[in-house]
Amino acid sequence: MRKNNFLDKFKKVIWILTPFILLAIIIILLMKHCEAEKECFDCDELQEKIDIIKDDIKGIDCLDCDWVNIDGEEVQKPTENDTIIDGEEVYKPTANCRAHFSGLLMTDYTKKGHATEIWKVDYGSEYVGKGEYPRAISAFPKAHGQTFDGIAIDKGTRVIIYSQKNFKGEILLDETGPAIITNVLRIDQDLVKEEVKENNRRNFKEPLNSQFPPSCRKMSSSNMFDWSQGSLKVICNE
Repeated sequence: MRKNNFLDKFKKVIWILTPFILLAIIIILLMKHCEAEKECFDCDELQEKIDIIKDDIKGIDCLDCDWVNIDGEEVQKPTENDTIIDGEEVYKPTANCRAHFSGLLMTDYTKKGHATEIWKVDYGSEYVGKGEYPRAISAFPKAHGQTFDGIAIDKGTRVIIYSQKNFKGEILLDETGPAIITNVLRIDQDLVKEEVKENNRRNFKEPLNSQFPPSCRKMSSSNMFDWSQGSLKVICNE
């Protein structure tokens, strides 16, 4: 009989305490939730401050750009989206004001290690707009790294390449587009000379053939491997 009385009392105590236990659990959960919300608020507030700082410095060029060492000097690593190269303001390529430099054959298709499609940037080419480039290697480092072999110059665009930096020395190329220039060295190499000849005379896919018909394709006047050691200007008719 005593055992039953104890169980009854125990059940009553549990029954009485149950609401308080549930309330305590709810309070604990609410406190954790509030702490989490506070942490999120702090994160959001911090992010807002970061965004404000970014907006304040938006106009500063090359704040977080990549840098490379060229001839002992730290300069901005060029990409197809650069507006500052070697401290000079240049422009993004636009129709009738652009030049495409490649270490591969410049043509109407892409083939890794072999060919670059005109106006499509790949691992071996650069695509630039109007501007003066005191060091050609800063304008097309990928083309230089793959042995400079091809240039596409758009209609109305003039490209002048000098043998020395800072627009000095012999003028190696002075060409106004439309033009495709292929390294003359390749015409003497048995493995590729027929392909180079065919590339200069066949019909490209459209619209590239209309932009660069066979009459606009030619060989360079000298070995293009050396051209990236100089400088260049890209001039556009406006």
